[in-house]
Amino acid sequence: KGPVAHFAPNPLVTKYELLSHLARALRPDLKVRPVESSSPIARILRSLYLPAEYSDPNQWPAVIAAAAEEATHLRRTTYGE
Repeated sequence: KGPVAHFAPNPLVTKYELLSHLARALRPDLKVRPVESSSPIARILRSLYLPAEYSDPNQWPAVIAAAAEEATHLRRTTYGE
């Protein structure tokens, strides 16, 4: 394993779901609203070479929360925030 964590391949998650998880972890004051696109498009990222580190879609909130916690810790130790 290297210094970069790859969250791929993972179960599909919509942009709304991903942004909702991120908002809850990073900015609970924001409200994410779903909208219908007039021209929907699928942009699915896959990896042919990496094993799935997180294969359960219910783990996304936990993964995002852990990343947010680590980022907060790094900011505090680096910048004294």
